Amino acid sequence: MNKVEELLMKARKEDFEKKEEAVVPSAALGKALHMEGPIDVLIEEISQRKVSDIMAMQINEKGRFDKTKVFDAQLMLIVEGVKDPSPKSKDLLEHFGKATPKELAEFLFKSDIGRLYEEIGKLCGIETGVEDEIKN
Repeated sequence: MNKVEELLMKARKEDFEKKEEAVVPSAALGKALHMEGPIDVLIEEISQRKVSDIMAMQINEKGRFDKTKVFDAQLMLIVEGVKDPSPKSKDLLEHFGKATPKELAEFLFKSDIGRLYEEIGKLCGIETGVEDEIKN
């Protein structure tokens, strides 16, 4: 058994299952809720398989990148990565009259969508490119 295998044999399974989390301030939520500042949104890392599935949404039937699907992919990353307030909350969906978590995410986070997408992407180890698009 090599050194890495020895270390792995001593490791706890829970340490590998733990997801990274972060807090991102949402000015859009703060404004909508009449607060004096932003509201903290709890985000978490998404599995690489889920990220890959979401990114694949941007590829059309011919295997080419489809720019018209970028926003929907961003929203889906937010749906999967925002833990609190969760766009998947049945209570929130019903309260705001939204049919899907994607619709609720767009409704709640408005101008913060790009930032949430970027921060969730960082937790997942992907380059989102949003910051570069804004600079250019």
